[in-house]
Amino acid sequence: MIDINSVNVLLDQDAPMSKEIIRNAKVILTTFEGEVPYDRSFGMIPEILDLPIPEARELYTVECITKLRKFEPRATVQNVNFVVDDDTGILYPKVVLSYESE
Repeated sequence: MIDINSVNVLLDQDAPMSKEIIRNAKVILTTFEGEVPYDRSFGMIPEILDLPIPEARELYTVECITKLRKFEPRATVQNVNFVVDDDTGILYPKVVLSYESE
């Protein structure tokens, strides 16, 4: 299981818009599809919660890239890592972004 509420989002450089980009990315990555009334495609697919760890990692990574490309195009995903709590089996994502100036 992935704990998307505990996602750690980092920007790999100090950019003028870094706080805004990080905040936007965190909102995208901690929201599930269907939660935003006027854009039901906004957010992550909820199916990632019920997948085995290897599949959840892969799908979460793909979702990060896809959703950030769509909803926060200034950011590019450089790396997605996970910290695994071996006792509970919970994955805690860490997403590293780079800034794409317009």
